[in-house]
Amino acid sequence: MTSSDVTGSVQASADPVDTRLMLAGGCEEAAAVLGVAVSTGATLPFSVVRLLARVQNDLYDISARVRAVARGDDPPVELSDVYVDRVDRAVEHYEAMLAPAVVAALPGGTHTGASLHHARTVVFRAERAARVVGADPLIIRYLVALEVLVVVLARLANAEHGDTDWQPGLSGRLDEVELWEPLPEGWGP
Repeated sequence: MTSSDVTGSVQASADPVDTRLMLAGGCEEAAAVLGVAVSTGATLPFSVVRLLARVQNDLYDISARVRAVARGDDPPVELSDVYVDRVDRAVEHYEAMLAPAVVAALPGGTHTGASLHHARTVVFRAERAARVVGADPLIIRYLVALEVLVVVLARLANAEHGDTDWQPGLSGRLDEVELWEPLPEGWGP
């Protein structure tokens, strides 16, 4: 977080309350981006829409807890291993519907798939904030599991389109092929 003085000078704040609020805001931002994915995901199965609504609720539970602790209040909700276990089971359930990932899928594909990949980066940022503030390890475990789930759901949303696999060092190996030219046979997209 930042603060400014009367001269307009902006300075970073080291206040631990501010950094906890960054975590709370990150969880709410992740919930919002998941909402965008749902609103644009006309092809998402209803079970995924229901799952994402429940995840949004979980993220607000985490945010409410973090905000209350930052204020010195009693948290309005207690988190438990059930939160993480449910996400882990969802990963297993939806991952079983997909071919194994080769390396990593690049963001893109369908609009919904791209929105879910975007949501993954927001969840990752919230996880980093959780680590910086020394949040409850359960919150960190939840965010790590959620990041995996969102990647799985992005791949599911792109199932008809197919994944665009990350190819480490591709440009370095293809110095004779321009970015806009087709790749040699067997090199991917």
